[in-house]
Amino acid sequence: MQSGPARLPKLMLFLLIALPSALALRTPELAARQRRELSTVPASYPLQVVVNGNGTIISTPPGIHCGNDCSELLPAGASVTLTAAPDDDSLFSGWSGACSGSNQTCELTLDTSQVVTAAFAIRTFEVTVEVAGEGMVTSDPPGIACGSDCRHTYPMGALVILTAQPAAGAGFVAWGGACQGAAPVCSFLMNETRAVLATFGLTKALYLPLLP
Repeated sequence: MQSGPARLPKLMLFLLIALPSALALRTPELAARQRRELSTVPASYPLQVVVNGNGTIISTPPGIHCGNDCSELLPAGASVTLTAAPDDDSLFSGWSGACSGSNQTCELTLDTSQVVTAAFAIRTFEVTVEVAGEGMVTSDPPGIACGSDCRHTYPMGALVILTAQPAAGAGFVAWGGACQGAAPVCSFLMNETRAVLATFGLTKALYLPLLP
């Protein structure tokens, strides 16, 4: 059996090898490096929504309600469903950015910062005019000049005024369809498709008796 003094060199050799390695693991530089590595993995990502037109985007889980609240900081890896809700006067046109297509829902995963744009378009309806007889119908706002241009599309809620203009030697008789009556001006709001008939007739000639 070796005596205490004989074992001393081996113990010193072990300490000379192991102690610097142990101390190196605790250096400030290593701790700082570990903190930097941890800080490169974000805990959350921002989701931003942009709305073009008349409508609202709502998220599940809650957080986005755009209109009003259009950005949210969400946990990294979170799954989000966005739903497009058009206003009464509009239709949903489609997504761009992190979402695509024209389906009213979009599902995405927050693995990076995301920006989504939702587009809405004003709902439109068509006016169709038919003319019977000699005359034409014009519109305000412009679009109808029938004779030649007898169809036009107007945004929902627009006030359209039609005016019947008889040709020379003719007179306006009456409206049919979406317009009624014998007054030459007709107006209506565009909340549905409209079909109008304008009827013109020849005016009666005035004959004076010949004097002898």
